[in-house]
Amino acid sequence: MRVAGIAALVWLSLSLAVPGLCAQPKEHSQGLQQASPADQRGTEQSPVVVKVLTTPKTKEEAAEEQQKESGQSSADWWMVRLTAIIAAIGILQTIVFGRQAQRLKETIEKMDEIAGGQTSDMQASIQQATRGASAMERVANAMVSQVENYGNLAKMQREFWQRQMRAYVSVTVGGATFQERAKNLKFAGSPKIINDGMTPAHNVRSVIKAAIVKLPVDPAFDFNLPPGDATSAPALGPRHVRDIQGIVEDYIADQDVPGVKDLTAMKGLLVWGRVDYDDAFGDAHYANFAQIIYWLAEDAPRGIYEPRHNDSD
Repeated sequence: MRVAGIAALVWLSLSLAVPGLCAQPKEHSQGLQQASPADQRGTEQSPVVVKVLTTPKTKEEAAEEQQKESGQSSADWWMVRLTAIIAAIGILQTIVFGRQAQRLKETIEKMDEIAGGQTSDMQASIQQATRGASAMERVANAMVSQVENYGNLAKMQREFWQRQMRAYVSVTVGGATFQERAKNLKFAGSPKIINDGMTPAHNVRSVIKAAIVKLPVDPAFDFNLPPGDATSAPALGPRHVRDIQGIVEDYIADQDVPGVKDLTAMKGLLVWGRVDYDDAFGDAHYANFAQIIYWLAEDAPRGIYEPRHNDSD
């Protein structure tokens, strides 16, 4: 009885959990009712078997389950494809890394080759530099010898550049006037002071004199003039010109003027003097001058340089 009660209880539970179980055909129920009492109780050799029947799935549940299975299959397929792609990338990277390693090896070998060549070139360059240094040493020794023979090299260079760059003053023939008493004009000469150097002439001082003298000029004629008669002027720049003038002290006889002008009277206008100046380096220099001025017809005045007293330093 206990076994039959337990079986009935199990059956009731299954009937409540599975609604479709109670909908079995009546013939089946009748068959069960016709079973022998021994079968309903069950024995150890023939136990009671309870068959649990599952509820049939609806169309929606079946479609949902099929969709899940399809999604799972698609995910699995994409996983396989992704794995294949990753594997392909790994193989490609391995090839690239191998190629890069080969290139790096070739680069290192090339650099070693270049370094070897540079070492050879460097050695050759060092040899050339050594030979050049030896040659320069010989030149330096020769220059030292010259300095010892001719004095200090710096002094020599300074003197050289001073000679090249300093002012060089000279005096050339310029204008002149002849005597015209009616115009209060006397014989006079206007030489030109010219700086032919590359730098200015400073503290320029000039002294000039003019006179009617016999020709040729007496060898005993004194061309020197007192320094106190000198007049000072500002610096004379390179290639600049300055006029100075010497006037005869007295008139001569008017009838002698033509003969003095063309030198036919064996007399002429003598203009002489001296120019002192300092160059840009502070050294003092001078220029002496002596000129005989004459006129031909109505031409401009001309000049003859007296052999004496035409020198400079």
